[in-house]
Amino acid sequence: MNQQNFSQQRKYAFSFIHHLLQSPQKLWAPEIGEEKKLEELAQELSDEWETLRESLDEYQHLEAYPLTREICLNALLLQKEIHKEIQTNLKSWTMERLPKVNLSVLILGISELKLKKQTPVKVIISEALSLAAEYGDQKSSSFVNAILDKIAKQMELL
Repeated sequence: MNQQNFSQQRKYAFSFIHHLLQSPQKLWAPEIGEEKKLEELAQELSDEWETLRESLDEYQHLEAYPLTREICLNALLLQKEIHKEIQTNLKSWTMERLPKVNLSVLILGISELKLKKQTPVKVIISEALSLAAEYGDQKSSSFVNAILDKIAKQMELL
């Protein structure tokens, strides 16, 4: 697959994560204490995926994008850990005050960093910054860059 295809898959993952953050089902709910089983999360993800695909034409062929699925499932499986890492690295912010676009991009970036694929860390961060610039406000890119850079260093990836 070429880089453009991977970029598109990340964009789909961003859209899906952003959708989940606003979903009444609250699949993204790190404050909930019970651990969900992989099968249960996968089923909920599939159900939510179908709901989103039915409403958006661009998602009709989403199953053809394995990176999108991996990032989203990883984000759900590791949501408590990702939530904690974001919160730990915020200065003068709380998770609740973060714009949903910035939070979605951070979740996407951290989830992909944790996949430990062969994608270079700088590419993952660069792609996240592109999404922040495209969908966020003028400060989103620098904010996301600072947080992802810290987290990548803490993970000893940079």
